[in-house]
Parts: sequence; C-alpha cells; structure tokens
Amino acid sequence: MKVKNRLSLISKGLFGRDLFGFERDNYLFEDGQRWQAYGDSNSILSFTDLTLIENAYYKCPMLQTVIVNKAQASINATVKIVNAKGKEVDTPESKAILKKMAQPNFSQTYKLFRMESKIYVNLYGYHFVWYQKNLIGGKNNIWNLNPALTVTKFKIGKYYQQTNFKDCIEYIKYWQDGLLIDIPLDEVILVKDTVNTKTNKLIANPPLFPTSRVVGIEMVVSNNIAAYNARNSMATTRGGMGFISPDSKDSASAIPLLEPDINELKRQYSQDYGVLRHQSKFIFSPKGIKFQPISMNTRDLMLFEETEQTDKQIVNVFGYKWELLASDKGTTFTNQKEAKKAFYQDTIIPEDSVEIPALWGGWTEIAANGWKVETDYSHVEALREDEMQSEDVNSKRIANIKAINDMTVDYPTKLNIATTTLNISEQEAKLLIYDGQTETTDPAANQTN
Repeated sequence: MKVKNRLSLISKGLFGRDLFGFERDNYLFEDGQRWQAYGDSNSILSFTDLTLIENAYYKCPMLQTVIVNKAQASINATVKIVNAKGKEVDTPESKAILKKMAQPNFSQTYKLFRMESKIYVNLYGYHFVWYQKNLIGGKNNIWNLNPALTVTKFKIGKYYQQTNFKDCIEYIKYWQDGLLIDIPLDEVILVKDTVNTKTNKLIANPPLFPTSRVVGIEMVVSNNIAAYNARNSMATTRGGMGFISPDSKDSASAIPLLEPDINELKRQYSQDYGVLRHQSKFIFSPKGIKFQPISMNTRDLMLFEETEQTDKQIVNVFGYKWELLASDKGTTFTNQKEAKKAFYQDTIIPEDSVEIPALWGGWTEIAANGWKVETDYSHVEALREDEMQSEDVNSKRIANIKAINDMTVDYPTKLNIATTTLNISEQEAKLLIYDGQTETTDPAANQTN
C-alpha cells in the first residue's frame, strides 16, 4: 500500500496519529483504500495525538527535565547476562553478545540507544524495537522506533485469542523520508511502560499498549505550559508603564499635548535621557506634564505558585524525586542523597526489571540459551553507602567478638557479655564465643550476620 507523500498530507492539515499510532483521519491511498478513522481531538492539548504529546514534551520544561533525568540515570547501570537461576553468565558467547550490545547500530552506542528507549517509554508509554535481519556482512542493526512515526493496524477482536502480541497485529509501518515503509513483524519486539495506567476505550486500542503517563496529567501539563506562556507574555509584552499627560488642576486650564509634542517627548525619552554617559539624567519639558504609573500586581495571578504546583505533580507521576531538583529552600545535601537512593530503589531499578529484558528480547542468542539481560546499579555511590556502612558494622562486630574471646574470664561470663554488648541471643552467643574446650583458630569464624 502506497501512501501519498507525507508533506502533502501535512500541507492539507490532515496529518496526525492517535495515541497508538493509528491514523486519525480518513486518508486516501493511491490504491483507493482508506485508513479507518480513530481518535478524539476534544483534549485541551490534543493528547490523543502522539505528535502533540511530543510537542508538550518540548514546551513543558519540567516534563522534559524529569524524563531526560530518568533516561540519564538509566544508563548508569552495568549490563550483564544471567541464566534462568539469576546467575551471571561468563562465556565466550555471552561476552560476544555484550560486545555487540555496546553498539546496537552504526550511529548509537548502548547508552544513547538506552536513553532513547527510556524517553520513548516514559513519553508515549511504549515503543517498538526493530531487530533488522539479513544485513550485509552480518552487522548489528537494532533501532528504537519512534511511536509518533509508527503506524499500527490491529486485527480487531483478536487480542484475547492470541498467545503473542504479533498475532494481534496485521502490519506495522514507519514514516521514513516522507513515505511509509513496512516493518517485518518477525523483526520487532515491544517495550512497555511499567505503569499501565488505563487502556483507551476506543476499539482501536486493545490492552496491548499502555496509555502514556502524560495523558493522565493532561490538565497539569496544560496549566504548566499556560503559566509559563503567561509569564513570558508579561515579561515581553506587558504594555506601557504609565501615562504622560498635561499637568493641570482642572480640565478647563489644561493645555493638550499635540502630536508633535508627543513625538518629541517620545524621542527625547528614548534617546536623550537615561543612565548612559552621553545621556541626560534629568528631563526638561516646555510644557507642564505629569506621569501616572500603571500598577500591575503579577502576584495576584499566582503564576509562580501554579508552575511549582504543576511541576511537583509531574515529578510525582514519573516517579522522580522533588529533592533532586534542588528547588526547595529546605533541600539539603543529606536530603538529596536520600532522595537519589530512593529514586534508584523505587523507580529506576523496578522499571529496569521490566524494560531491560523486553528491550533485548529480540536477541536470538539470548532467547535460545534461556538467558536474559539485567542491570546492576550496586556501584552507584548513592546505593553503595548502605553497603559500606554494613561492611563497617560487620568489621566492628568481628573485633568485638574477638575481644570477648580474649578476655580472661569464665565462659558463662563471656556469654553474658556477648548477649549484652552484641545484642544477640544466648544460642547465637554460644556459636560465636570460644568455650575453652573446642579447638578453633578463628573465634569469629562462626559469626552469623
């Protein structure tokens, strides 16, 4: 099926896709077929259109900040291949896969590829990954497909009778250079958001795709953009600062300012007077004039409060931490460290557990061996603090046990000291304290954590 040039559709105001990549308008193709019409454009920001969700991403500073920061955090991981028991695989084949994974395609490293995927999933709720086959020279070529450029046609009423998402889809097409290209179904995998908010009530949307989180905060994002627009408008086009008029006690004695007088005052005010070296600091007028300022109380509009409130709501929806933005007066370095730790533990790592195995699910060698890809963040400083504290506590515990064993007191006394100082049971103390009869070279060797 050949579609008319995309640019011609745009020029006619027809171009647009709903949340799931369906063509919203009744497009006519060269073979006379038409797309079925889906979608509803009664949204404030038309969030039924993926291209306009992307537009909101660029217009809402906090939305972009949160999504980009999550994507940047996701590339701090160490990638590893594990077997069915969760044990890391260290074989020549797994090493070769990891080496290829480091360069998914000719233009992206792993980190760039992962960041792009993370942005798509957070912004749109899902995206397809294209594992291209039959490439010349056997080169690796894996691509993230932008949902806003992806067209999907479902087999209506076939969702609950299938065992694979590909069986629910008639075809997938992708916009490239103004034309739609076919994407082989056997070469794509689906990566979904871990937060499946709700499925769209339209028949075109089976539960296959989660709805974008942005849709759930449509009004919030809309208000945020409106508040920033209002602040910009007031800063750039707020109008006059006041009135200059004839100075007179009554209207009868007032001498009106004629147009030449007004023009001369405007010229003098803009050119002759000011704080620069060549400008006069005082204004002289041949006629009596007065200035009446126009007061504009911008605080009554509460625009700054509106942006802050909507910013916090956006942060919460995406599982980010407000403290990491350092925008609160009460934010401290300690708060930020705890927030970063919670961010990884509560958001990044749980999302990785779903997204990463799916992202590399199209790798034949991984699936054939029953392996999967996982991420490890244990080296991240915010997460290592607990580990280092645990190691420090353990070292002190061992030293205390050795000190008790070295005491020149009887065994019952040692047990009593151990239970008191180490806060352990008598049974555990008997495992750790040398009774003077059992041979041992390391009194602390039997310690239990």
